[in-house]
Amino acid sequence: MWHHLCIDDPNDALQLSNALLQESLPLAAAVGIGGFRIWSRLDKHTGGVHFYFSPEASSLAARHGAQSCEPPSREDLGSLLFGDPIP
Repeated sequence: MWHHLCIDDPNDALQLSNALLQESLPLAAAVGIGGFRIWSRLDKHTGGVHFYFSPEASSLAARHGAQSCEPPSREDLGSLLFGDPIP
């Protein structure tokens, strides 16, 4: 299941981005880096940041309070923060 988390404060979002990067490598190694992906997208209207977690990253998403969601569209995803690009 996909997960989504929105952080309204840009400074908090930056801190979370750094934490996600540090925590992702060991977790991705355990599940296989191919499917473990995290995206981030700046909300131009609010200044907040949306984070989307692939199903393989659900344990990390849950650790940070992300909520389950429907699979996002490519436009919703934003930029790949961690993981291999989708072919």
